[in-house]
Order: sequence, then structure tokens, then C-alpha cells
Amino acid sequence: MNKKSNYLKYFSILLTIVMISNSGFGQTYGGNSAETNRKFAWPEGKKMALSLTFDDARLSQIDKGIPLLDKYGVKATFYIQPGNVLQRTEGWKKAVKDGHEIGNHSVFHPCSGNFAWSRNKALEDYTLQKMKAELDSANRFIKEVLGTSTSSFAYPCGQTYVGRGINTKSYVPLIASMFKSGRGWLNEAPNDPYYCDPAQLNATELDGKTFEQILKLIETAKANGQWLVLAGHEMNDSGNQTSLLQTIDAICKYATDPANGVWIDNVRNVAEYIERKLLDESIARNRKGEIIVKARPGSKVSVEQLRHEFWFGCAISNSLADGKMPESDLKQYKEKFILNFNSAVTENALKWYSMEPRKDEVNYSVVDGILKWTEENNIPLRGHNLFWGISKFVQPWIKELSDDELRKRMQERATAITQKYKGRFAEYDLNNEMIHGNYYEERLGPEITKMMAQWAMEGDPNAKLFVNDYEILTGKRLTDYMTHIRSLLKQGIPIAGIGVQGHSHGETFDRQQLKNALDSLAIFKLPVRVTEFNMPGQNSKFYGNRKVVMTPEDEDLKAKELSDYFRICFAHPAVEGILMWGFWEGNNWIPASSMYRRDWSITPAGEAYRNLVFKEWWTNESGTAGKDGLYVIPAFYGKYKVTVGKVSKVIDLIKSEGKAVVEFRK
Repeated sequence: MNKKSNYLKYFSILLTIVMISNSGFGQTYGGNSAETNRKFAWPEGKKMALSLTFDDARLSQIDKGIPLLDKYGVKATFYIQPGNVLQRTEGWKKAVKDGHEIGNHSVFHPCSGNFAWSRNKALEDYTLQKMKAELDSANRFIKEVLGTSTSSFAYPCGQTYVGRGINTKSYVPLIASMFKSGRGWLNEAPNDPYYCDPAQLNATELDGKTFEQILKLIETAKANGQWLVLAGHEMNDSGNQTSLLQTIDAICKYATDPANGVWIDNVRNVAEYIERKLLDESIARNRKGEIIVKARPGSKVSVEQLRHEFWFGCAISNSLADGKMPESDLKQYKEKFILNFNSAVTENALKWYSMEPRKDEVNYSVVDGILKWTEENNIPLRGHNLFWGISKFVQPWIKELSDDELRKRMQERATAITQKYKGRFAEYDLNNEMIHGNYYEERLGPEITKMMAQWAMEGDPNAKLFVNDYEILTGKRLTDYMTHIRSLLKQGIPIAGIGVQGHSHGETFDRQQLKNALDSLAIFKLPVRVTEFNMPGQNSKFYGNRKVVMTPEDEDLKAKELSDYFRICFAHPAVEGILMWGFWEGNNWIPASSMYRRDWSITPAGEAYRNLVFKEWWTNESGTAGKDGLYVIPAFYGKYKVTVGKVSKVIDLIKSEGKAVVEFRK
């Protein structure tokens, strides 16, 4: 090889390195990207967040540390070891009562077996299952002994793996599924709230440090709007692995002085604030547009929201139209539905087994009645469903048909429904829950799904056909569902949207998994609807025994979980609607998940829902047109009544356009 070839080879290697470097690989502690320079908005205009954390429930924490923190009203996070807690149980109970956070630090404090003292509890000998069992035990201990629940975890020794060699696995995903945060140890940098992974929070050592050393870290975090987490062990005047009381005192004094712009609080509160703030920013980015009112300068302008573009809906029971609901309840049912929802789905009325339980005895009356009512009230209605291939929901008479007869009946069913109701259903679930069972495909082969779609489109060429399934948002069947959707699209089946059921969880749900599932489904660039939502869900104690009465604590948890679920979904750009699967205890397959009790009194969850949809996510504004005659406001997408003087106009602010201009000067 000649010199010229060598030069070209070396130049190519250098160019590749430069390109990789510019693509963001490699370690950097600062940068010039817009993301790096963006400052996070902390509460009350604070410039940073600071959390003090201490491990192992050491005696000095109770005896000396917590009294010092309480002197300043500073709330810290203590990642406890159960055995140590038992030596000062009453003291730890008091710490909880006084507002300090208790975090999970495992039961046995497993670290690498390279530490001789950890050889009999070495991470190299752990599995993910063993780690989960231990963390569950620690959570139960915290609940039963200290009377509190935990959402925070600290990795013992800061190590995040189990196993060895090719069998090594990170247990960070486990922590992400069980807790809102996972704190590390001996890290070098504060946490950037716009970028940090809550399951892998950086923590800087506090042990042995002077206040002057810590102040440098605080100033760095403050300059960048970051979150500094300090981690220590003993809280005393001196000693090994000891956070010095003198240093802690100086930190508390500095951080509680409003002039210094520091928000000092425990890990849970800061993590929850960041999560909420990021979701709210995403909601503003994805759910708001701009209303521009053009009027005479100085004109008084009012903007009143009438409804959302986003679907906040619910299933409609057959009882609305079959004459079986008592008149007094039916009146309340209709009034409360209109009060709370802007969209709907047939719960059972359109299902084949409901419409034609016996051969050739087709009942259209309930579907007709529901459609008539929703159209009168301007409520778009989903058709659930054209087919449902779970074997137990296929009528016996259908199973007795020959293959040719079955195919003919299916064609008649699909064409008849879409033709009869042409343009009246907003969308249909084509064949419900296909990844869990597909009787029709088992009988007639893989081409039948495409034929179903073709038959439906023959009846209504503009019909929108959705897939719909469960255990997707929990992650259990997400991969299967995505493979299934890819297969349908590859066959040329006109899938218009993706339905995901939202009731496969228990009393709570995995927030990270929900976000991950929505992110994954977004790659198809199809609208996503959460089609069947209940909180608590069908894996809760309330589904197994529907007579279980909710305690006040259960009611509060239900309200919180519902709010968090809706907030995550509303913040996600791919989601276009959430529909509950029942809202009244007198007519709901999971009565405990209702917004309204049997006597029609509203539950805390119902109040939480209304506060989100009709207060926090609702735009009612008034003001004055400027010198240029313009009045401009950000507003949630939806329908509005805009009034200038005595003249009012109704307008639509829709996401696809981003803004609406209203002219009053002509």
C-alpha cells in the first residue's frame, strides 16, 4: 500500500471519529445544545433543587441528625435497613409523622461479592426474581412497621446489576417499574431535570465533606438549574462514613434562606414535581394552540371553551336504549354522561352475539336507540365491534356453520352494519382482541382479516377500522401487538387507528411501562385511543370480589391513579382519546371504578376527573384587544365561543391547524 493510500485510510478513520463525536457519543459535562442550556422552572422561582439523603437507618440519624433537620424544617429521605429500624422503631415512626421520607434500600444490602462482607449476599449470585422478592419484602416492612409507602429506592453500594458474565442483567428496569426513583452513589454530577433518568439519579457523597466543598456543588447546580442529591450515612461530629453535623447545619441554614434560591426537599417530592412539570409542558406543547382575535383596539374580549377536541369518553350501556333502566336512573345517567363526556363507545350493543344471539334474529333497536341519542347530543360514537374472535364470545350457531356459510355470514354482517349506519359511527373495532384469540382466522385462514376489512369498506368506503386489544399498556403483550399491527399493515389492511384497553392493571399502574407502550405504538403514526379504561382495573381486589367496599384510603388512591393515568395519556402526542368502561356504580362491570356511586353522589375520582378535564385543561379567558387590535391567547384544542362586545362567534381550534383566527373588525 502506497503513502497516498495510507493517508486516505487514516483520514477516513479520523473523519469517522469526528462524526461520531459530533453525533453526541462520548462524555461531556456541558454543551451548547438548546436542550443543555434550557433552564428548568423550579417552584416559586427557585434556581435549583437540593435533596439530603441518608442510608441504612443508622442510630445517629435518629439520635442527632433528624433533630438538626427538624430545627430548620428540612425534610430528608432516609433509605432504611429493616434491622436497624427495629432498634429505634418509635423514632422512625415519628420521623415519618414529621414529614421525612422513608426509602427502600433492600433488606440485606446486597453488593458485589468483591466486598468480603457481602460475599454471602453478593449481587453476582442474585437474579432479577430474587431481587424483586427482596424489594417487595422491604416495601412490606416499611408499610407494616412504619405505616407508610415508599416510592424511592437507593442502590446498595450504587451497583445496579445482578448475575455475572454473560448472565449479568441490570436491575434498573425493575426499579423503574417498582419506584418513582432510584438513587445512585458516588456520582460526579447533579441531575438535569430535562434529561435525567429517575431510575438512575446521580448522588454525590456528603460524608466527610465541609460546607465549603458542598457549596461549590450547590453553586454549580444553581447555575444550571439542576437537582443536587447528596448522600450520606452517619450523622455525627466525626467518624468514618459520617456526614458532619456542622456541614449539615450550614447546608440547612443556607438552603432555607430565600435569598439563596434553593428548594430543599426530599427525593419523592422533587421527583414528583419534575414528573408533573414535564408532563404539563408536554400537555401545553401537544394540546394547546393559539386563538387570535382581531377586533378594534381596546375592545373587551372573552373566550369561553365549549368542548375538547380530544376524546374524553365512556362506554354506553345497552340500558340507555333497551328500556330496562328505571326512569329516574336513566335521567341521571343521560345528564351525567353529557356533563362529563364528549365521546362514546357501544359497550355491548354492536357486538354480534348481542345483536344476533340466535340465527336470523337480528336486533338493531338498541344500536339505533344509542345512535339516535348520541347524534342528538353531538357525541361521536365508536362501534365496538364488528367481530370478536375470542371463542367463548362466538355464538354456538355460528360454530355450527360450514366454512363457506361462515364466510358468507361474516360478509353479510360486515356489509350490513357499515351500510346501514354509513357515516354515523366515527370508527369501528374491526375484530376485537385478535392477539388473544381469533376463531375466524383459525377456521378460515389468515386472509380472513383482510376480507373483513374489505367487506366493511364495501358497506361504507369511509369507515375507519381500528384494532383493539389488552395487556398492551402493561407491556405484557406489547411486542406481540406491534408484530400483529405490522403484519396487518403489510397485508394492506386499512388500519385507521390503534385501540389499547386501559383496565389490565390492579389498584395502581406502572407509569414507566405506560409511557413506554405509548412511545412504542407511536412509531406507526396512527391515532391511539385508550378504549376501555377502569381504575382500579381487572387485576385488582375489587374485580375478584365486587362486593369489597372502598375505604377512604382506597378512594384517595383511585383518584390519584386516575389523575396520573389521564395526565400521562393526555401529554402523549399519539393519543387522541381516553374512554372509560363505565362511570356509574349501578351499571359498571367493575363497580369500584365508577365516578358516581349507586346513589349518584360523586366519588373523589370523579371530582379529580372533572378538575382535570374542566378546570386544569379548560380555557376560559377575557381581556382587551391591544393597540394593534389583536387579542392572542394559548388555548386547549376544542370548540369555543368568542365574544367581542355584544357579538359572539363559535369557532373550532383544531390540532391539525394549530391556530384559529377570529375576525370582528368587518
